[in-house]
Amino acid sequence: MDTNLFICFCAYYKKEVEKWQEKNDSQDLSFHFFPAECGRKTINLSSIFDNSISANAHIEIIGCNCLNNLEKGGFLNIHMNKLSQCFSCVAPSKMVDILIRKGNYLLTPGWLSDWKNHIENWNFDPKTAREFFKESSSALALFDTGVETNFQTELQKFAEFVDRPFSSIPIGFDFFNLFVSQIVLKHRLKIETNKKSQALKQSADNAMAMDLLSQIAQTMQEEKVISNILDLFMMLFAPEQCFYAKMDNDKIENIVTPFPMDVQKESFQTNFDGKYAWTEDKKGFMIRISMQDTVLGILRLEKIAFPEYIKKYLTLALNISEICGLAIQNARAFQLINHQKEQLETTLKELKLTQKKLVESEKMASLGALVTGIAHEINTPIGIAITAISSINDNTLKFVDLYKKNKMTKGDIESYLQDAYDSAKLTQSNLDRIANLIKSFKRISVDQLSEEKQIFSIETNILDTITMLKSKWKDQMAIDFSVQCKDNLQINSYEGAFFQIFSNLVLNSIKHGFKNQSNGKVSILIEKIDNAIIIKYHDNGVGIEQEFLPKIF
Repeated sequence: MDTNLFICFCAYYKKEVEKWQEKNDSQDLSFHFFPAECGRKTINLSSIFDNSISANAHIEIIGCNCLNNLEKGGFLNIHMNKLSQCFSCVAPSKMVDILIRKGNYLLTPGWLSDWKNHIENWNFDPKTAREFFKESSSALALFDTGVETNFQTELQKFAEFVDRPFSSIPIGFDFFNLFVSQIVLKHRLKIETNKKSQALKQSADNAMAMDLLSQIAQTMQEEKVISNILDLFMMLFAPEQCFYAKMDNDKIENIVTPFPMDVQKESFQTNFDGKYAWTEDKKGFMIRISMQDTVLGILRLEKIAFPEYIKKYLTLALNISEICGLAIQNARAFQLINHQKEQLETTLKELKLTQKKLVESEKMASLGALVTGIAHEINTPIGIAITAISSINDNTLKFVDLYKKNKMTKGDIESYLQDAYDSAKLTQSNLDRIANLIKSFKRISVDQLSEEKQIFSIETNILDTITMLKSKWKDQMAIDFSVQCKDNLQINSYEGAFFQIFSNLVLNSIKHGFKNQSNGKVSILIEKIDNAIIIKYHDNGVGIEQEFLPKIF
């Protein structure tokens, strides 16, 4: 077959091109490469192509800024595929732009394999290289197209040389394959249109197909994408029957067809080798719709209208299938993103609800500290009361025993009554203490949960706070509290909030101020100046480090 298309690429993509040639029909193509100078030198096509190539040869040249100074060398039929970034032939332009905006220095396997020469050509030593990459990028990102198996070692060496974090993006070969296939497909369609006048209608259909293909790539619902794909293949190849089996984990999920008929999953062939297979009568074919080795579906066409062109149709279908796979994968990703968006919106609503409850939670946490403190304080008087009651019980048993044995004396009666009186008095005093503690706890705990103002004594509030929190330190250290308040000052405010403030101050002194100390002093002065109440809190702890003071006051 005569070569009718010459494709010119940057030398950095030589291995990707070689892999494309292995995977695709390239008998009518010839690939050539220009030096990777990134726009620093002029590209002269006459130095790339020999004299045997006609001046009218169709040349497709792909590049970026390197095409700014192109010398055509007498060739007339040149089409420049100028990209905004040369990486856009291996990855979507939006992805490339996002990575660059995030500060990534993008790499390809071809560039990376020769990075030492690049550094040498730039006259960089390790120091200047690191300075350059530090100023121009935040990280290295390699597009792993799957053509290099040992790139990780070189990537790590290069990253260490320029002192930058690195990552590899498994973009795969499919996008590059699709990129080149689109160029080849457009050219082949053009050749066929020019060669066969009798295929004018088919050519018009092809143009419509490409437009529909573009629409397919922009469709974000998988069901609609599949419907458009079926319409596209019906228009291109006019088969009598057309089916699409949607796959998930190598199993048929459902079968879609534009015809009013049902197809059983069991009767649909899926176990053929490679990307395609012929139907039993050789008048149709089946192709896999895939994305990065994941089978998304299988398309089956039966009894194509012009079977004499079936091999060319198959080549066209295989090239289109790459775009179809990308479109289906994009639709699935979009649906997943929408689902995640809905989940995020739900999470945000829950977060707002949680934020509303946060204040209540903090109040309950403070209440928990109160419960711990009051429980600890009540333990002692309860223990004393229980001991006193136990003493009364023991003495009563002895008293009853003496009575039954008729051995009771006047001294026994007097001793029993005195012990009972002393124990009852001790029990009463400790129960009074418990009652006062519970009364203080009840007042403060209720105020913790209340959002209403009330009149209360600041001094009493502070003393109650100290009592409630005493269990936090009394087994670890001795703290002397001095609370001075003139005229028993009262305030109309939120008593629970004051308890929280004083609790935080006292606990901060214990945890930070008196760290590694066995004793400490806390003085609290409350005074009224004009129409304001001033509260001064002071401890003799280690204090706050000097550099942190501006952040607090």
